[in-house]
Amino acid sequence: MSMENLEIIIRPATTADVSAIVDLLTSSHLPIDGVEQFIDDFFVAESDSRIIGCAGLEIYGAAGLVRSVAVAPEYRGRKIAEKLYGELVNRGREKGLRELALLTTDAAAYFTRFGFKVTKREEIDPDLLESEQFKTICPSTAICMRVALGCKPIGTQLGLKRGL
Repeated sequence: MSMENLEIIIRPATTADVSAIVDLLTSSHLPIDGVEQFIDDFFVAESDSRIIGCAGLEIYGAAGLVRSVAVAPEYRGRKIAEKLYGELVNRGREKGLRELALLTTDAAAYFTRFGFKVTKREEIDPDLLESEQFKTICPSTAICMRVALGCKPIGTQLGLKRGL
């Protein structure tokens, strides 16, 4: 099957996916701390029984921290990350979250397409500041961004099959 015709399934992650997610994050130079702890709010993209993408959400009060958005290099440019992020938005809405935030050292321009705006850490929901990502994992030089969850969900028209 050619790369153009590969079936890509987006589905909720399970504990059985943790090691594949950790491998993908490690190869993408992203933090792996807390993956297992927050696995219930992770989603994966799978092709031919291989995890090729992931995205996670850490929930603190009425805010969520977007983390671990990664796609294997050979699958980039196929809107997989957008679909994964769309699942995070849907999960956040299901859980009644008011906003999402993230920390990044190199993807700020990418996340502006989803309405994220650069903000100061002290303007973030205080519950998020208690996360390990804010306290110790991400460097103080990381760019802090946030978005309200009032925007339209994305990823619903991308032609990717949603697994259940």
